[in-house]
Amino acid sequence: MINIKRMKASILSFAFRGELLNFDDKSGVNARLEGIHKKIKNFKPILEQEKLVNAPAHWNWSRLGYITSNHGQITPTETFSYIDVGTLDNANQRLPHQENVVEAKNAPSRAKKIVEFGDVLYSTVRPYLHNICIIDKEFSKKPIASTAFCVMKVDETVLLNKYLFYWLLSPEFDKYSNGNPSRGTLYPAIGEKDLLNGVIPLPTLEEQQSIVDIIDETYTAINQLAYYQSQFTSDFNVLKKKALELAFRGKLTDQLVSDGTAEELLDQIKKEWHFSGKALKGKKTKVKDEIVPFAIPSNWKWCRLSDISNTNIGLTYHPENIVEDGTIVIRSSNIVNGKMDYCDLVKVDCPIKDNQYLKNNDIVICARNGSKALVGKCAIYEGTSRKVSFGAFMAVLRTPFYKYIYYYLHTDTFRRYFSNDDTKQINQVTQVILKNALVPLPPLAEQKRITEKLNEIIQGVAL
Repeated sequence: MINIKRMKASILSFAFRGELLNFDDKSGVNARLEGIHKKIKNFKPILEQEKLVNAPAHWNWSRLGYITSNHGQITPTETFSYIDVGTLDNANQRLPHQENVVEAKNAPSRAKKIVEFGDVLYSTVRPYLHNICIIDKEFSKKPIASTAFCVMKVDETVLLNKYLFYWLLSPEFDKYSNGNPSRGTLYPAIGEKDLLNGVIPLPTLEEQQSIVDIIDETYTAINQLAYYQSQFTSDFNVLKKKALELAFRGKLTDQLVSDGTAEELLDQIKKEWHFSGKALKGKKTKVKDEIVPFAIPSNWKWCRLSDISNTNIGLTYHPENIVEDGTIVIRSSNIVNGKMDYCDLVKVDCPIKDNQYLKNNDIVICARNGSKALVGKCAIYEGTSRKVSFGAFMAVLRTPFYKYIYYYLHTDTFRRYFSNDDTKQINQVTQVILKNALVPLPPLAEQKRITEKLNEIIQGVAL
């Protein structure tokens, strides 16, 4: 099962360590902040031990109370829209859909804080519950919030409200607000003074916006996964397919300028690896836009498997070649749930070509089987102390991108190349199919992020 909460928390930690993007100009600072700090009476510099994250060196630091303000308090004299802690949707950190309209004579004693559009609200009682939101809609009546909230109007010259919102949700700020400043055991809270004394890392407004955009986009993808998980908790295959679909469209990870491009990667591997680069049966290797299955990020590139891998044909042996102590031959039965299973091994004594021995990190594929469902199943060979070959009904891909390609081979996009409902056609993975199959190729660094994310999401799901 996917731990959605932990995934989102991890994204925020990456964001405030400056690891979600890489600005080329590292000299940029939040220039207006220094002027704001100079005007503050009894200004307290941020000490190294106060900094909650290891943020980039070119970022500034400030305290929440230095760069936010509030609108004061009033006692309601007319009907108003009351924002209480308990009315917030704290699973999604947003205002309730329905207004809580209250007459002045029925106003709770806590209904005093003035709020305006764009303000950030943070519950100072039980802060671990994440009753946090941005005032992002208009009300039919004047909105008034509970005194259980700290209302923060950001100084827009140095801080974006959405950036502040995400910082308040981060695990690092959580640790602060629920740590030493908190008071109470059964009903923990943080005083507003302590809260506003809390620190925040501040890049430029431009970089803040970029960080917010990346978090928004990533959260959208994670929320999609959460939806499918809630709808199909008993059907892990549906969950797996959706995760794979998002991954190979660039929806599970961020595209970073620092990664470079897939075009550059292809140029590099041509120098370091020898691939045939040729498709079979007159197919052209150049990939035209009209034949690609779906859109991919601009720094990715569609290529064919023959551009980034070599394929090998399995060993043909006869029953009389089977011996008790010979060369191990991997068969389709030795691939179980996406892993190599070394039970029920066959050993043979017969001539074997050099390219019919497996190498570490080869992808072994069931190319043909009596059961249509088993065709295409694959596993990564991790090497043994003995030489190992593979049978005639198997195919092998050898590529420097084996982890990424391993997951891609499980997608419906790849399976369409050899799945056919026409029972007259044998369902199999041929050399023609493997060499001509299209692959959405991201830069190497993003491939690593994709495989790490899929490892996390699909852990425990049979492939």
